[in-house]
Amino acid sequence: MSDELFAIGSTNQAPGAWPNGTRVAKTNTGKGDSHGDGALATVIGSQLLDEMHTGYCVEWDDAPGVPVWIIQTRLERVGAVRTCRVCGCTDDNACVGLLTGPCYWIEPDLCSSCR
Repeated sequence: MSDELFAIGSTNQAPGAWPNGTRVAKTNTGKGDSHGDGALATVIGSQLLDEMHTGYCVEWDDAPGVPVWIIQTRLERVGAVRTCRVCGCTDDNACVGLLTGPCYWIEPDLCSSCR
């Protein structure tokens, strides 16, 4: 399977997905993939594929303006992960309240549940 899932790009953002603008690197390269492990890209969109998988629309650094789709199992985040200074939640592991749903950032290091 190639790392390009669909040919048409999207800037939609799936609930719970890494935010658009997130820097990512390619992992788990397979035979025939156009980019090898370590290739860098920026997330420009996402879509839930099923309960366990998210597809990301990315632009590879070496091919700006050419959006391609890749499944999350072939990506890893690059750089620091935002962490709440009070509870320790992150973009990948948000606080989830019964009435409020997932938290969101109100300051660079403070989530809405801890304000």
